[in-house]
Amino acid sequence: MKKTITLLCAAATLSLAGCHLESNPLTSAPKHVAAKFLAAASSNGAQALNIQQDSMGFYYGWCMQGKLTPKLCKNLYGEMLKEAKKTKPFKSLTLGELTDKKMFESLQKDYNQAAFYQL
Repeated sequence: MKKTITLLCAAATLSLAGCHLESNPLTSAPKHVAAKFLAAASSNGAQALNIQQDSMGFYYGWCMQGKLTPKLCKNLYGEMLKEAKKTKPFKSLTLGELTDKKMFESLQKDYNQAAFYQL
């Protein structure tokens, strides 16, 4: 009986750990949905920060590539997280998930395309 309980607990723990690994809503959403969200949140975040340029949807990508100042990027990420809280599939998005380099690399092509079409 103890072995059965131990095995069930181990299985439950592994199952929960597996779910946690795929908890980033940007990687669990379809790529085009995540990319459109990132471009729109970047644009809205840039507007909230009063950045007056036509390429606002690209700011997130530039931050992820290290092309902008850390202070600007920190502020942009904060505004993007505010947008995420208003968007059902991304309400649970964290700063760590938003700034995950591997996630960005996997979405970069789709994100660039979504940002371009926002111009």
